[in-house]
Amino acid sequence: MHEGHRQRMLERLLKADTLQDHELLEILLFNAVPRKNTNPLAHELLAAFTSLDGVFGADFEELLSVDGSTGQMRTSDATYTMAHPVSSTSLIGARGYVVSMDGKALTFLPLTGGNAGTASAAIVVYADGSADGFGALAGNSTYTIYKNGTLATVKDLKKYDVATYNAVTNTIRICDTRVTTYYEACDPNPGAPTKITVLGGTELSVLPSALDTLTKFKPGDRLTLLLTADGQVAGAVEPGGVQGVRGNATGVVSESGKIQMFCGGTTISLN
Repeated sequence: MHEGHRQRMLERLLKADTLQDHELLEILLFNAVPRKNTNPLAHELLAAFTSLDGVFGADFEELLSVDGSTGQMRTSDATYTMAHPVSSTSLIGARGYVVSMDGKALTFLPLTGGNAGTASAAIVVYADGSADGFGALAGNSTYTIYKNGTLATVKDLKKYDVATYNAVTNTIRICDTRVTTYYEACDPNPGAPTKITVLGGTELSVLPSALDTLTKFKPGDRLTLLLTADGQVAGAVEPGGVQGVRGNATGVVSESGKIQMFCGGTTISLN
């Protein structure tokens, strides 16, 4: 029952339906609370913290360690007891928000910042269930796949997912973050951009894998960017329409006026 409900909620997000705060929070909690109804928890969090801005808090933290055997998660600011212990280490080293309640961590939402990315290479998945190029990316065949922070298999891969490799944990991180926006500017030029400016002045780093597709666009064009888990551009495709690709990020304006975009278990902070 919960899987069917989750699928319907994700479809609404992909269709850019208007979502209420509790519905957006419910989706963000899917990875943290598997196989359970997250709707009551979303309502409880909003009742306790009054707004999404209050739920996420003001400060970013760096995830330093996760110990599934003890149920402890350590960040640069504190050590938390996980409400739902996991052993995934795919996000270690990432900066983001800890969503907690009653002294227990519910989930860690990584912050995607365009100039904070550490990946130097990425592969765009161009067919459902395809892991073409993963072996070359990792340099071995013993890697583990995580999609949006959750353990996954090749069967979970979808067209336009983006893969990056973490050598420290020998994991391939899959991100399905897609943002449809207008191409505002680039540096140094549209023929070989290393940075692209979108979303009202937000600058994103461009990986070499994006050049073949991004150079088909020029400033002023509308496009859908395929982003890595650390917020870099791995590719670009035509937006919307029959052959185009829809973005899947939802924006929320905080009480301070700062905009956060949420999708795929990731937060994107806009300038």
